[in-house]
Amino acid sequence: MTTELESAFEKALALPEKQQQEIADLVLREVATHYRTAETAIDSPFVERRNNNLYVIGTRITLYDLMDYLTSDHWALDDIRDLFSFTQPQWEGILAFIAENRALVEEEYQEVVQAAEKSRRYWEARNRARMEWIRSQPPPPGKEAIYAKLRKLKVELEME
Repeated sequence: MTTELESAFEKALALPEKQQQEIADLVLREVATHYRTAETAIDSPFVERRNNNLYVIGTRITLYDLMDYLTSDHWALDDIRDLFSFTQPQWEGILAFIAENRALVEEEYQEVVQAAEKSRRYWEARNRARMEWIRSQPPPPGKEAIYAKLRKLKVELEME
C-alpha cells in the first residue's frame, strides 16, 4: 500500500501546480468528510447521515436544502414546512436537531454553498466562449424578423 501511495504522490508532483492544488483540495475534502462522518453520530429520529450529507429521514431532502430557506428572510417557518410537506412533529424534530447541532449544520451548509459557488463559476467560465459563439450566429433562415423584434425589445428593456 505504501509503495502505491508513494507512486501516486510522485505522479501528482509531476503535474502542473494548478492540478496539484485541485488534487490536494480533493484529498483534504475527502479526509474531512470521513473524519466528520466518523466523529458525528446522528442520534435523531428525524435526521440521518447518508452519502456524507444530512437528510430528513425517509426523504431525499437534505438539511442544506432547508437551510437555504431558513436563512432566507422571505420564508415563514410554516410556509417552509408546507412546501416540503412535513408533518408538524417531523418539522419540530428537524428544527430541534438544527438548533441542537447548529455548529455542525452551519459548517456543513457553508461547505455546500462554497462548493456550489465554485461549480457555478467553473461552468460559467467553461460555457462563456460557447455562449459568445451562439450570440454571434445569424438568425435561422426565415426567422430574421422575429429576431429583429426581440433585439428591439431587449434594447427597450435595457437588457442589451
